[in-house]
Amino acid sequence: MGADRLADGSGNAGFTLQCRSVVGDERQMGASSKSGGWAASDLRAWMQDEMYPALPDDVRAAVKTVAKGYNPEGGSKVSESADRLFIISYKELFGSGKYGDDGAWYRYWAEHTAAEDRIMRTLAGEARIWWLRNQIIDGNYSNVTHLGGENRNPQTSWRYAVPCFCV
Repeated sequence: MGADRLADGSGNAGFTLQCRSVVGDERQMGASSKSGGWAASDLRAWMQDEMYPALPDDVRAAVKTVAKGYNPEGGSKVSESADRLFIISYKELFGSGKYGDDGAWYRYWAEHTAAEDRIMRTLAGEARIWWLRNQIIDGNYSNVTHLGGENRNPQTSWRYAVPCFCV
């Protein structure tokens, strides 16, 4: 509760909600540019421009725009984007600032630290690899494997998204 700061600076969102399964088809983090990190990613653009408008009107009305930290060049420097839908960062999931201080360790994930807790599945029950929003270096991004461990892949890899939003 209250882990994410509202983008307009007026306080914190009440709750952050994360889907419990992967959503849609696999997507690339980005097909071309290796600079700009999460804010410049194709995945973020798809979530903001296509996925968000597809939500029911009452859900869209409740969603808050929050400030999300990200590392634009794969280092420890942190910038912020204003997002309605987003994917979590390494720190928000694992509690470590290994790839930058880009968020607070979410309470749910602090209480569910086993690898099997991080396994995300399709609606058919198949475990899948899913993106985190941390750019590491040279266009690689962190992700969670189908076994719940950490990994990294080039931004051009096809992986799933597990969207989050705040109310």
